Amino acid sequence: MNTNDEGLNKGRIVFRHKNVRFLNKELLFIGLNIVLSIIFGVVGSFIFIKSYEKNSFKNVSISNQKYDEDILNVINKIGESIVGVSAYIKDDLDGSIFKNSLTGVLYSEDGYIVTNYSGLENASKIYIKFPSAVDVVKEGKIVSYNEKYDISLIKIQGDGYMKGNFKNNMCDVTHGLKVISIGNHLGDFNSYSVYSGLINGFGEVGDLKFIKSDVKINNSNTGGPVCDVNGEILGLISNKFNDLNNLNGETSILISSQDIIKLINEMIKGAT
Repeated sequence: MNTNDEGLNKGRIVFRHKNVRFLNKELLFIGLNIVLSIIFGVVGSFIFIKSYEKNSFKNVSISNQKYDEDILNVINKIGESIVGVSAYIKDDLDGSIFKNSLTGVLYSEDGYIVTNYSGLENASKIYIKFPSAVDVVKEGKIVSYNEKYDISLIKIQGDGYMKGNFKNNMCDVTHGLKVISIGNHLGDFNSYSVYSGLINGFGEVGDLKFIKSDVKINNSNTGGPVCDVNGEILGLISNKFNDLNNLNGETSILISSQDIIKLINEMIKGAT
């Protein structure tokens, strides 16, 4: 190489043919990996989505067979009207404080709640819990009660509540009508105690009418409503009232909503 060529080559980067071939192979290898990754990713995602859709559809199909549409309809209509009632009561024997939990029903938009009196008697504090995703608890106060029929009227502060629809005209309530009881004595979100049954009779206690049914009555739904399939409240459940007036024990009995409306309206008038 002459002196002029050496001068021209100074300051340049000169690639050898071997290095260029090696670089080309690496780029080809990287490109191939990228293409394969994209292909496998697309194929894998497609298989996963199809499998998920198939299994999801299968699960929904199986679950739907277990649903009682009447129960779902009633919960959707009056679920927000059902509350948990907690009463803190002092024991007369040892002075300890214990808690009674029962179900209540919002009677009006301005915060009147109907429930049993027997579970609240001598309570020093009463708290109302709404079954929402975010715990909402409000202090309540007994404004009136009827011990004979085991009905209590509680008032909480606030307005715009979702009230239950108490049926005032019972003319079309007959034997064989399907009824559904709903309880939520703890006031937990989406934690209802639900029983269904049929009306199998009617009767009277004093000047009030009651309904006979084969719906179960227990601590989880006492104080709560019994509804028809349209969500209209036909009566209120009471363990105590049932025990005192149910002579044969084969059916459960509850005071009709028609008479509950009369009693509660009288209580509200007396409290205002």
